[in-house]
Amino acid sequence: MDRVFVPAEAFTDGRAVISGPERHHLADVLRVHPGERFLATDGCGREYLLQAEAVTRREIEAAIVETRDVAADGPQVSLAIAPPRGSRMDFAVEKSVECGVARIVPLRAERSVLKGKKDSARAERWLRLARSAVAQSGRVHVPEIAPVVRVGEALTDAAARGRVLIAHPGPEAVSIPEALSAPEALSVSGTPGKPESVTVFIGPEGGFTDAELEEGRRIGATRVSLGPTRLRTETAAIVAVTLALAAGTAPRG
Repeated sequence: MDRVFVPAEAFTDGRAVISGPERHHLADVLRVHPGERFLATDGCGREYLLQAEAVTRREIEAAIVETRDVAADGPQVSLAIAPPRGSRMDFAVEKSVECGVARIVPLRAERSVLKGKKDSARAERWLRLARSAVAQSGRVHVPEIAPVVRVGEALTDAAARGRVLIAHPGPEAVSIPEALSAPEALSVSGTPGKPESVTVFIGPEGGFTDAELEEGRRIGATRVSLGPTRLRTETAAIVAVTLALAAGTAPRG
């Protein structure tokens, strides 16, 4: 059954009034007609079974048949990434959301290639992509797209939330599974076990500077390796998120 994202404000009094891009997708792409049922999520953890009652050029009116609350499951993995050029950040957002990332933090690193003049427009586009990826992948929680922040500020915030991993090659770098199975990888509550919250940092094309890496050491971040090959920023993001999610759910030996 088709699933779409519908904003929470569209639901009221047992009904949903769907307009804008969501109406277009349902009516013009999926060709939903009155009487047909479809799944929707509001991105806040609730899933709806809806039945279309009226389809017009401006909106779709649908009745709520069933609702289901879905709790967030597994480790909460956040991605802090210095956006690469062009559409490559769009790709990183879309695919990391499909994989299961819980939060995306765009970084302004010392070697960042993107300037700040279009931050607001980029954030809106990334949120639209995240919503679409949530519907496509069957998730019900839309990840937060945080404001653009400098690396030092993001590191401090991430350390307060849980474990921090910095993807950067070097002799001290370990694999993500190794980093998250280390004895010091306590949960946020301080009990033994895999951490409940992990933030993976992916640097710009030129990598993190020594000063930024030193900031990471100061807050207790672990430097991790993503393998023997050199990856593009967007590829590294997807690999890192996938490894962190897999390591967080795999049983300890």
